[in-house]
Amino acid sequence: MSKRISSFPAVIHEDSEILILGSIPGVKSLEMQEYYAHPQNKFWSIIFELFNEDFTKDYQRKLQILKKNKIALWDVIDSCERKGSLDSEIKNEKENDILKLLKDYPNLKVIFCNGQKSYKNLIKTFGK
Repeated sequence: MSKRISSFPAVIHEDSEILILGSIPGVKSLEMQEYYAHPQNKFWSIIFELFNEDFTKDYQRKLQILKKNKIALWDVIDSCERKGSLDSEIKNEKENDILKLLKDYPNLKVIFCNGQKSYKNLIKTFGK
């Protein structure tokens, strides 16, 4: 049975220049209330490797690394129904207001999507 889930608030600062968009948090992330919390998710190890930082499991330290490197995180989906964590199970989605975020944070220069679902949903907002 699917249940309605919601994304987290954006992790963003006035000087953020890069926005990384996911689809919506998975079960483990929702349980931990942390972006990319599943131990098998490679997001944080990639971030730490990119910026030559020593890896830590401390979530606040992870967020500090993002801030230091002017990176913001959010999801394209505000809420949806989903059984499990697979993007293919997402139904009845409601989009986050990406356009408003871009207006509110004019320093954002680049948007990256971390997967096909976030990219496809972003294209729905902006067109090609």
